[in-house]
Amino acid sequence: MGNDLKGFFQKNTPDGWEFVPDNYSDWRSRQLNDWLVTIVAPRGLPKNVNKDEVELYCGAVQPSWLTSEEILAASLPEKPGELLLEFVSETKCLHNLYGVVRYIYAFDC
Repeated sequence: MGNDLKGFFQKNTPDGWEFVPDNYSDWRSRQLNDWLVTIVAPRGLPKNVNKDEVELYCGAVQPSWLTSEEILAASLPEKPGELLLEFVSETKCLHNLYGVVRYIYAFDC
């Protein structure tokens, strides 16, 4: 049994942060979970996000967030798995499309 990492991306607009669609679904990757925590220790939710919405989409355990800049600047493990590489690739695509995006996530046990 494990924890499912669930999250979503948002872009910054003049009206605030808005959800953007991505090309992957929920993840179960220990390597991705561990890697996200090495970038930035879980720091809770941004002040300008609806906590109930995050719990509905993601779960409630160790919510946190990262910007695409933080994700793309982070060093990958020596042997990154397929899911980690796919996550980074999707982050890069969204960053190129919208500028800085943020990934809000939590664990759903």
